Amino acid sequence: MKSLAPALLMTVALACPAQERLDPAALMAAQREAMAKLVIEGRGYESDGRTTSNALGIISYDVAKGVYTMRSYAMGDAGDFPVTLTADGFTWSIPAGPTTIRYIMGVAEIPSGFDRVADIRPAGGGVELVASNGLRCRVRIDLGFLNVVASRRSQEKEEAW
Repeated sequence: MKSLAPALLMTVALACPAQERLDPAALMAAQREAMAKLVIEGRGYESDGRTTSNALGIISYDVAKGVYTMRSYAMGDAGDFPVTLTADGFTWSIPAGPTTIRYIMGVAEIPSGFDRVADIRPAGGGVELVASNGLRCRVRIDLGFLNVVASRRSQEKEEAW
């Protein structure tokens, strides 16, 4: 029996020179500009390559309300969901019966030659993307947003020390 994780990690990567230090204010301004209308496609695959899910999301900014919204289409369903900007990207959640599916996107520098993501691992303050050719890239994101219960347990263990 397959288990479905209540969270999906998605990343958006921007190519930029590796030597250049990113200014947080400039990064936020660039994110706002890019998110004026952002289209996202997400796919899930079986180990044999068959597609198991396909989703499309369109993020837009409502000037009158001053908020970002995700219009999502997936597996015959559609809905509108609020998007929250963070220091390192953005988040949104979708109610799914008794659970909530939490999504998070971050921005990262991608090294030249990085081909495709082969693995995603938790790493101090975010995740590490590992390419199939072995190159690595770190993305700062708040993993606690994805799993609030696990985050609280982890924090309790740290405080117990």
